[in-house]
This record gives sequence, C-alpha cells and structure tokens, in this order.
Amino acid sequence: MTTLGRTIAIFAAASVAWPASASAQQLTTEQAERAEADLKARYRDALAMARDQVADARRRERAERRLAKANAARASAQRELAQLGIAVPAAAPVPALAPAQAGAPAPAPAPAAPVVAQQKLDVAAVRAAADAEAENKATRDFGGLALGTGLSLTVDLGTRDRIAEATVVDGIVRIKKSNNTPARLLFESHYLFKPQFDLLGVESDMWGVGPFVAIQPGDKEVINAIGLGVMLAFRREPTKTDSFNLGFGVIIDPDVQLLGDGIEANKPLPTGETMIRYREDSQIGLMAMASFSF
Repeated sequence: MTTLGRTIAIFAAASVAWPASASAQQLTTEQAERAEADLKARYRDALAMARDQVADARRRERAERRLAKANAARASAQRELAQLGIAVPAAAPVPALAPAQAGAPAPAPAPAAPVVAQQKLDVAAVRAAADAEAENKATRDFGGLALGTGLSLTVDLGTRDRIAEATVVDGIVRIKKSNNTPARLLFESHYLFKPQFDLLGVESDMWGVGPFVAIQPGDKEVINAIGLGVMLAFRREPTKTDSFNLGFGVIIDPDVQLLGDGIEANKPLPTGETMIRYREDSQIGLMAMASFSF
C-alpha cells in the first residue's frame, strides 16, 4: 500500500472511532440521575410485587387445600367404585334402548351407574373450585371502609351523676333514678387494615383492625351521642366479608341531664328554693361496643 493509501486508511479509522468516543462522553449528570431514578422505581415496584406475593401466599395455600380435599374425595370414590367392579370412564356409553312398542312413548333411559358417579364427582370438584374462588374474592374485598350496627356500654367519667329523676323528701334531695352506665344502640362506620400476621389463633386473612366512628340517633336531637376509637373485626366465614366487631374508645354525650348548680343529692335544697332544678351539659365516658358489619 502506498503512503497516500495508508494515510487515507488512518484518517478513515479515526473518523469512525471519534464519534463513538464522543457519544460515550455525552452522558450528562442529568441523564445519570434519570437512570438512577429509573432503577430506584424498578426496585420499588419489584419490592411491592414481592410483598403482594407474600400476602397472597396464604390465600393460595388455603385454596389449594380445598382443591386437594376435593380431589382426594374424588379419588376415594373412584377406588370404591373400582372395588365394586364399576369402572368410571371419562364418558361412559349409554346402553341402547329396547325398541318401543307402536303407539306407546319410549321411557326415559336411566343413567348408567358409572355416569352418575362421574357426574357427582364433577359436581363436587366444581363446587370446591367455586368455594375457593369465593374465598379468594372475600379475602380481597375484606377491609377498607364499611358500616355496622351494634350495642355499646358506657362507663361515665364525669364528676356528676346523670339524673333521670329526683324528688324532695322532707326538704332533702333524693335521687329516684340515675344511670351512669347507659347501654345504647349505635350505628358505626369503620376503616379496617389487614395486618399480615395471625392474632390469637385467627389467620391473617380473617381479621382486621382500624379506627371507627359511632353515633346514637335521638328523638328530639339529631345525634344523642358520638364516639370514636379502635376496632377489631373478625370475619365470620371465609367466603364472606361480614364480620363481628369489637370496638373500644370514648363517647361524648352533648346533652346530659344533671342536678342544677347548688343542688346536691342527699342534701337540703338551697335556701328559698322548693323545687329541683336541672341543667344539661356534655359528659364523656369510656365505651365498649360489639357490632356486626353489613
């Protein structure tokens, strides 16, 4: 090769190598940051997917147990039929019918014993699969916002008794009826979280915990009392989201009837007064509630 040819080849190789080197140096700090953010986002997505897989593992295990029981029942029935000398083919042929007499309707053929057994086994398998699907759906839907109704018991924390009725006997104030631990019917709304661990032998998919708000509607007032606290919810059946709930918290009564100022139980009325005065005030108490969600 001549000197001119070698020079041309060197310049050609340099012209090819130079753009590649320049493009490698064009990775700016901004591009590096974008690449790092993309990697972090992929890591978070992978971590969330792993957590979901761990949460679904127990549900899949329960569904597999139900299907395994159905398959075991099917195999047991097939063994019993085999011991009796009855084969259960995938599609057993139906025996041919005897010729019908002229003018008389042909009787309906009775299904062969193997066909009946196969049909029963198939129905059992279908039911088991349907139950497993219903259980998985109920587990997914359980939690979040829900409504319920229940009964509560309040322990009053106020310094003065709730007075329903009082009278004056020989100038002394006597309490005829008071109630510092009222029972009530409440309507409540709660939001449940689903921790991924068992509680007192209850599997993680069968219970939840979260805050609740409850109200007691009134006759004269729109709301007689309002409460809030923390609730534990336990599903009653694996295939349903209905739950039995236990709530603990505080409740506030905005209009509690108390003895008027200056009037005390088992003491004389203030000088110059002949009748018992009442007043209404707010009172707070501790509350325990049992409810059913719907």
